[in-house]
Amino acid sequence: MLDNCGDCEWCMISHFDIAWREDLLNRYRITIRDGVGQIGSHNSGLVCYRREAVRQCSVGFESFSGFNLAKDYARDVMVLRHYSDSRGGQSTPIHGFDVGELLELNLAAKGWEVISQSHGELNTWRYHLGTGSGHCGDQVAKRNEALKILELRGLTPIE
Repeated sequence: MLDNCGDCEWCMISHFDIAWREDLLNRYRITIRDGVGQIGSHNSGLVCYRREAVRQCSVGFESFSGFNLAKDYARDVMVLRHYSDSRGGQSTPIHGFDVGELLELNLAAKGWEVISQSHGELNTWRYHLGTGSGHCGDQVAKRNEALKILELRGLTPIE
């Protein structure tokens, strides 16, 4: 995706189903500094990637799931193991990771800072319809909320 979004140092990718309550882009811009590889999160609606940081990562277009957090008693540490691994023992299921989550983990592992806000904080800045994920909840209620936002702005929906 980044290869098709210009060639500046930073690439800013936005979902199409967002109504902005504040200028989130400027909020993100002021956090740009050395060492930062990502601002926002893949599911926040607007995410900014430093191209140099992403080029260092080997994340492909794949998910990564079916894992447990398990105790490795020999080393006295917690480890990530596949659910089929017989060494799992008493373990905690780990759900995910999708491509964006893997990229965030990889960026952090490569020493890049990932700056991301909580959904509560983000929801004060934007309304994300969330229709592309398959986990959108009550679609009728979300559409009605989106229509209200359009009406408040004096806009009409494209039918």
